[in-house]
Amino acid sequence: MVSVLCLGLGARTVPPDRGIRGLRFWNLGTVTPSGCPFLTSDRGQDSKPCIKTSWVRMSGKQNYVARKCHMIPLEWVTRRVATGSFLRRHAGVTEGYTFTPPKLETFFKDDANHDPQWSEEQVLENKLKVGERVIGRLEYDIMARTTVAVFEVLERAWAALDCALIDMKIEFGVDAETGECFGIM
Repeated sequence: MVSVLCLGLGARTVPPDRGIRGLRFWNLGTVTPSGCPFLTSDRGQDSKPCIKTSWVRMSGKQNYVARKCHMIPLEWVTRRVATGSFLRRHAGVTEGYTFTPPKLETFFKDDANHDPQWSEEQVLENKLKVGERVIGRLEYDIMARTTVAVFEVLERAWAALDCALIDMKIEFGVDAETGECFGIM
């Protein structure tokens, strides 16, 4: 069985009266694990976490203790609204276009090549080896489903604060001890 945890979560939100130009970027790397217990922690004495993460506990205001993991060199981006880098890559799409269902994109982490976008087929064909685990169909499907699920949960939470979640990035990793695939917050 493979379970997924979320690493490196960032999101952009916009209050409804500000329009796309009023985008705010939120680096939720340390805020989300402690501030969104509905995503990461037990919801009751006998319940299990909704979404497993590398997060163990907070250590100060801006740091947290995490499980040791090997980073999967992919960024998973979920978008509700077309803006920013999406528009640069997709000429002809109008800024503000709404994706229903949310748009899921995958990028290979490669600074020298500006993190190129990869298709599902490229991810699977490259058979990325992370720790002792090869990223295959099962891992891909779990990461894709988890990314969209986290987006939809956070989107509802932001909507309750009268803000729209525009897009979000999640990264995943493999637990160095267990080989379990999980998201890294």
